[in-house]
Amino acid sequence: MKKIYLLMALSTALISFQQNAHAQCAYEITAVDSSFCPGDSTTLNVMGSDNTLTTTLAAGNNHRGNMFSIVALNTVLITSFDAHPMGDTDIEVYYRSGSYIGFESSSVGWTLVGSASVIAQPQGTATPIPLAIDVTIPAGQTYSFYVTSSNVAVSLNYSNGTTEGNILSQDANIQFLEGKGMEYPFAAGGGTFSPRVWNGNIHYSIPLTVDWSTGSQGSSISVSPTTSTYYSATITDTLNGCSNIDSIYINVLTPPTVNLLADSILCPGDSLILDAGNPGSMYLWSTTDSTQAITVNTAGTYDVFVTDTLGCTGSDSIVITAGVATVAAFSSSPNLLSADFVDNSTNATSWAWDFGDGNTSTLQNPSHLYAANGTYTVTLIATGPCGPDTTSASVTVFSDVSIKELILSQSLELFPNPNNGEFTLTIDGVSGEEMNIVVTDIRGAVLYSSTSIVKNTIIDLTSELTDGIYIVQVTVDGTRVSKRIAVRK
Repeated sequence: MKKIYLLMALSTALISFQQNAHAQCAYEITAVDSSFCPGDSTTLNVMGSDNTLTTTLAAGNNHRGNMFSIVALNTVLITSFDAHPMGDTDIEVYYRSGSYIGFESSSVGWTLVGSASVIAQPQGTATPIPLAIDVTIPAGQTYSFYVTSSNVAVSLNYSNGTTEGNILSQDANIQFLEGKGMEYPFAAGGGTFSPRVWNGNIHYSIPLTVDWSTGSQGSSISVSPTTSTYYSATITDTLNGCSNIDSIYINVLTPPTVNLLADSILCPGDSLILDAGNPGSMYLWSTTDSTQAITVNTAGTYDVFVTDTLGCTGSDSIVITAGVATVAAFSSSPNLLSADFVDNSTNATSWAWDFGDGNTSTLQNPSHLYAANGTYTVTLIATGPCGPDTTSASVTVFSDVSIKELILSQSLELFPNPNNGEFTLTIDGVSGEEMNIVVTDIRGAVLYSSTSIVKNTIIDLTSELTDGIYIVQVTVDGTRVSKRIAVRK
């Protein structure tokens, strides 16, 4: 739970309805809590001056407790009692509106204020009961109280009276009436004794009219400022015919600033240190750790609450995502003295190409024109959130003639091979203005020549060829491709 620290600066300006201010009108604002952090609240109170009416401390008799009545001549707030116990004990306090007569035997019709432990003062000295009674008695009305020791081994001192209901003591605001003595709990424990006079002090205050700077009214208000703020109230005591203004300063402290890293990616094998700062504070992480810093090596959401030495709390959260390693890969398509490159990398966000001829690129899918045909070693460095990876491959590019040779070679087919001197030449997807076919032996002697070439050309040289190796040359617009056939009869 957060504690709150409150610094109060009190300043009182008395405004009297009369020319001379009354001392009993010097009321002030107090706060229930003496500490205040953002998000919490405190209660501001204005209490009338404490008034005390003593019954008697003469003793002379005793039993567990007394019932008695108080008559309000003016509206009063009963704040607390002092009793006269014969030893240390627990004291219970009850109250009801009206007389106690007819309600002596059970708790029905009574309201329990509470119970408190007391340490008995010497005989003849009142013992404060640490209970806030907070019972308002309107002017002209009677309220009854039952004050008793709940320890049957300890009695309260009281005195013998003269007449039950007789006014024993009074002041300008209340009258105390003689009552009864009895066993605990209530008279059901062993009857009543009458008349008996409760020994002690009655503490009370005069209710006030309080107009707060917040627009609220009443003797108490709850406030939850987000910044340090002054609160004031005009306090009017109509009974005494005076009023005053008081103020209180609520200091809202600055909570600890907690700043973890921005949401991050955690790469395989890595770890991350999360530091909540604010040395000397108390820490509570969602991992149950209680140190200022923790080391994490798994993805997830991490929260931390930091409570500083003043009791104020700050917090922060971070989302850590599992990263994927980068794997570099590419493919290429050679063209006329150039090549197109396609990035096939995994989890890459940037690329560094080296085309093998001294030129580079940072495009994802570049094209590169080479100065000369040849085979080049192309290197790609692909980089992602989890670092770089490198791969290389050989790329062969061709000049115009070489490409035509490649295309013609790929389009030309001879079958069957071997054969008996008769075979079929197929040429698909290639055309030209000048096309011819020549068959030679391995010494270069021309055995057959033709300029009539179709997609499937059957050549029959069974009578001209004997067993051996022969060369078939196909020329299209000056580009020549040679293939070998074997003749076997």
